Amino acid sequence: MLLPLFVFGCEASRRRRLAVKPQASRDCGNSPITPLGPLDLASDVNAPVLGLYGGADPGIPVPQIQEMQAKLKSAHMPCEIVIYPDTPHAFNADYRPSYREGPAKDGWKRMLAWFKSHGLEAQPVA
Repeated sequence: MLLPLFVFGCEASRRRRLAVKPQASRDCGNSPITPLGPLDLASDVNAPVLGLYGGADPGIPVPQIQEMQAKLKSAHMPCEIVIYPDTPHAFNADYRPSYREGPAKDGWKRMLAWFKSHGLEAQPVA
């Protein structure tokens, strides 16, 4: 079974999870630490992708999100990309001023449904 790749607009370097940031190919590519960015690798992704993005995030411009989606689709990789208009970066971080309750709750619901649809259901914490 392929595990889904969950993309929430966070930097992979800060979170050691399967997460990508589309502008990384612009900002981080060609460095010793990140010789290639997500846009460079999109055609090599071998798991479904869910992307939840703030449309007002200056660090992840909408055209780059759309480019990532187009590359994934051209590689025949199932993907669901959601762009929340007028929503900043880190909209799901309820401890930051950038928190946006509506998009955060919608994104969380989408994430849980995404994992469930790919065979990974949340388990209660004991």
